[in-house]
Amino acid sequence: MIKLIKNKGLGILADKNYKKGEIIEKCHLVFIPIKQEKILKKTIFDNYIFEYNKNFDVLALGSGCLYNNSFDPNIEFNYDFKNRMIIFSAIKNIKKGEELCFEYCWDKKQYKREHII
Repeated sequence: MIKLIKNKGLGILADKNYKKGEIIEKCHLVFIPIKQEKILKKTIFDNYIFEYNKNFDVLALGSGCLYNNSFDPNIEFNYDFKNRMIIFSAIKNIKKGEELCFEYCWDKKQYKREHII
């Protein structure tokens, strides 16, 4: 469920209870050539891009680009390179209504300065 989260902007809340290790979502990817990275950095899309490999960054479709950062995350992601997808899974038990977050900003000062709306 998409919700406006205070001091974060849009975020995703769990639509049910999840057990540790359970897959939450599999997202298809839009591949963006690294050559276009400079262009993206000038747009809002820069906030939603994942590093993929030396040739491409990606944009996760579905809810994939709306999960917020947390320094105490409850989900993680892994790439399914064969199927060209990103898979989000629970790394702890999650209750329905809890915000789903992973850690993508390791510098707390930078996060507060650049990511909070």
